Amino acid sequence: ADYFDPASRFIYLLTKFSRNYLVFDDFTHLIQDVIEDHPGLTFLITAPEFHSRYVLTVISRIFYTTNRSWSGRISIPELRRSPLLSVLDDLDQDDNINSEVHFFSYEHFY
Repeated sequence: ADYFDPASRFIYLLTKFSRNYLVFDDFTHLIQDVIEDHPGLTFLITAPEFHSRYVLTVISRIFYTTNRSWSGRISIPELRRSPLLSVLDDLDQDDNINSEVHFFSYEHFY
């Protein structure tokens, strides 16, 4: 199978098995789920006008850090070298979203 490790499985799941790379829009629903489910972002639930800005900021940070080829596509090798998957795994370990300094910190948003 083409999806034999966490990075390839993540990409194929986010793209509904259609591509072997991620584009900006592939992250929108994932980041929206983080907003809705992470205890450190509950204040954003009552401020939906900030959702799209926060989503845009987080995805931009993901691409800035992960897409080292600047192609606008995150490849499987780029994702493997990135801290993104471990950061996502660790999000439910800490209620303080600002402890995560790579992508999701709200302090870096404003």
